[in-house]
Amino acid sequence: MRITRNSIETVHGPREWFTGDVYIDAVAAAPAPARVQANLVHFTPGARTAWHTHPRGQTIYVTEGIGLCQRRGGPIEVIRPGDRVFFEPDEDHWHGAAPNRFMVRLALMRSTTPTSLSTGARRSPTTNTPRHQPPTTRENTSLELRQLGRTGVQVSKLCLGAMMFGGWGNKDHDDSVRIIHRALDGGINFIDTADIYSQGESEEIVGKALAGGKRDQVVLATKVWGPMGEDPQPARRLALLDHPGGRELAAAARHRLDRPLPDPPL
Repeated sequence: MRITRNSIETVHGPREWFTGDVYIDAVAAAPAPARVQANLVHFTPGARTAWHTHPRGQTIYVTEGIGLCQRRGGPIEVIRPGDRVFFEPDEDHWHGAAPNRFMVRLALMRSTTPTSLSTGARRSPTTNTPRHQPPTTRENTSLELRQLGRTGVQVSKLCLGAMMFGGWGNKDHDDSVRIIHRALDGGINFIDTADIYSQGESEEIVGKALAGGKRDQVVLATKVWGPMGEDPQPARRLALLDHPGGRELAAAARHRLDRPLPDPPL
């Protein structure tokens, strides 16, 4: 057993490897012949790495704040505490903090050199700056959640209203989906729509945006009271019937509309 007392000073990240202020604390640097290393890296808002690769790959684990990462040719991804990212060997990538949030991550790698603070990285020869502007996470919305009345449900401070997605407003479905994804990247987890919005088209667009595993990240609110066409019973028709759970929601809505409404838990 070997105990290493905390005597290594925090190191300012070198300018040739980082944009913005970055600080590195060595966590583990096993003596030769072992080459496993772990560094705790603190990114100030907007700070990021250069495009770079690791010959043996790298794992990062976010411990605090909001971060961004991107592999060459891929989308910019938002990463939060508890998220773990593995970059494949020689996969060109960058990572850093969101423009208005700090980010701390633990970096684990098998280094090619035995030095205690080596990143094991090779900077890409193209550019030191990511090609795309990272999305801004809005202050006080990325992590700040509020309880929705007495429900126990935690929702973001801001809610994205979907009324203008579709024929009533933005008829470009792809652009509307991009807007929804940008809101999710900014920390919003609450989306409000209704079957009457563009006669169900808004719900259809929201469904497209939440496909592919995003549905579990969102608290989705809809409404069934507005008239839909000539049907005098609005609860008979729900655009959500085409989605899992829609029939149960329709049944619950009809049951609720037949009963006196109690005070809402808000």
